[in-house]
Order: sequence, then C-alpha cells, then structure tokens
Amino acid sequence: MKKTTRIIWAFILFLGLLSQSVNAQEKIVSIGAISTELLSTLGLEDKIVGVDITSTYPASVKSKAQLGHLSGITLEAIISTKPDMVTFPEGKLNQKIVERLESLKIATFEYQQELSTEGAIQIILDFGKAFGKEKLAHKEASKLRKELAQIQSLKKNGKKILFIYSRGPRMLLVAGGNTAVSKLIELSGSQNVAQNINDYKPLNTESLIEYNPDYVFFFSHSLRHFKSKEEVWKIQGMQFTTAGKKKQLISMDANLVSSFGPRLATAIQTLIEKTK
Repeated sequence: MKKTTRIIWAFILFLGLLSQSVNAQEKIVSIGAISTELLSTLGLEDKIVGVDITSTYPASVKSKAQLGHLSGITLEAIISTKPDMVTFPEGKLNQKIVERLESLKIATFEYQQELSTEGAIQIILDFGKAFGKEKLAHKEASKLRKELAQIQSLKKNGKKILFIYSRGPRMLLVAGGNTAVSKLIELSGSQNVAQNINDYKPLNTESLIEYNPDYVFFFSHSLRHFKSKEEVWKIQGMQFTTAGKKKQLISMDANLVSSFGPRLATAIQTLIEKTK
C-alpha cells in the first residue's frame, strides 16, 4: 500500500513538473535574432511577447513588444511583457537581471551559438529539446544538412571580399576573422581580406588599398547611410581597388548573414551567386 502511494505521488509530481514546463512556454521574451527565428521555425511565434532590436525575421515578429538592444535591455522592460520564460545568448544578458528573473520564478534559457555548419544544426536541436519540439527540430536539422551538402557541389568563386559596416559615410568599420560575416565568406569559398584582425575595426585609406578587395560587402540597411551606391565608390582609396574599379558591391540582409541557423545554406548560396 505504501509503495502504491509513493508511485501515485511520484506520478503527481511528474505531472506538476510537466505542467510547469508547458506553462513556461506560454509567454516568451526572445533575445537574439537566432532565438526568435528558431522559435518561429518551431511553431512558437505566437508564444513570443517581446523581442530585441535584432529580431527582424520573420517580419511578423516586428509586431511584438520591442525591448531595444541587448546591451540596454532592462529588467522593467522584460517584466512589462509578463513572460514565463526569457531566452538569451550565453553570457550576454546582465547577470543581475538574470538573477532577478530567477528570483521572480521566471524561467530562463541561455543558449550557445557556434559559427559553423555543425553549430547551426546543433542550435536547432538545442531549441527543439528545450521547448519540447524535438521531432520538428530533427526534421529542420535534417533539411539543413541536405541543403549544406548540395552547396558543396556548387562552384566556389574564391574572391577577395572586404565587409564594411557603415554607421555613416565617415564611420566605417571592417569585419575581422572572428565575426559571423567572415565565417560566411569562408563557407562560400571566398576570402575575408581582413581576417587577420578581430571583431570590427575602423577602416582607413591605407588598409583599404592594401586589402584591394574584389568585392566590398555591406549589410543592406547600412547602404541607407549613403545618398546612393555611387557614394560608396567615393570612399577615399576605393578607386585604387579592384572592387572600386569594377564597381563590384554585395549587399545582403543582416539577419540572413548573421543568424547561422535554419537559413544558413540560403545565406551561403546567396553569397556565392553574388560573386559570380
């Protein structure tokens, strides 16, 4: 009798934990473009109540509460959406906010993102496991594997590319070797001519001429800082580069370039096609 009672209580406890897990998914604050994309891919977009400024895909998430840039997101902004769970990239959310969320019994999911093909597959599986969507996640992961395998057969162009992040015509930064865009360039079979630096560094005339890229690469939204694309070729030193002489410019959506998730194969293929 006592053994039966223990089994019943264990089952009740299990149901309680299961219910808690399901309830944790009722309202989600998603911080990070890849988090929002994955939640949407796994059929949980309707559960999202708030996003950060980088979450622009799918376009429908723009209707969610906008919490600002990751570095400036406040506890008050998060709590105002009354979430049951908050997702954020590993080590990127203020630790005091994380601790406060935990004290308020708001679940957190801290995810890790690796800038590689295997990393893109793994993060799909990680989100599937965390949100009880393993079957769909495995399906999406399998789809991505096949797409990546097909890309291997495409002719790589081996071009020299310089990625420029523009905050205005006079505020130009180049992407170094440890950035998402540099990894994408590598996966497309081309070369990031600034791979010897880390992160983003200011662009100067001397280094631009030395890099001598075949193509200059911008996020699509960065080009809005120029009156026209012709203004790009007026950057000091650009006229001495192959890109400047041939007017060879690439622009892509920032979210597509940086996500390293379900659309990675699409991003690689797009970059390959733009350098033909």
